[in-house]
Amino acid sequence: MLNDGVWTSQRQIAVDLGLSRDMVARRIALAQVPDEVATVFGGAESLSLRTAKAIASIMAMIGTEQIRANAAKIPFDAKRSVAKALLFLTTGVLPS
Repeated sequence: MLNDGVWTSQRQIAVDLGLSRDMVARRIALAQVPDEVATVFGGAESLSLRTAKAIASIMAMIGTEQIRANAAKIPFDAKRSVAKALLFLTTGVLPS
């Protein structure tokens, strides 16, 4: 909604909705994770804020298209650790 011009800042969203700025920032970070990437972790509802922040850092390093391409190569595996999934999303190589 920031992009659509409904609100001009995260602070304004927080005030208007009666939320903390931290809560708004967390929800925005989670919303910015591409669906393909969230699927690696079992879907958006399974992502923690820490994981969403790590994904944002990876996207800043390698780009959104590359992280999406890497995500498309790896199916969800409930037994895979978050650390291994993040490493794969970064490198495109599945750690052993």
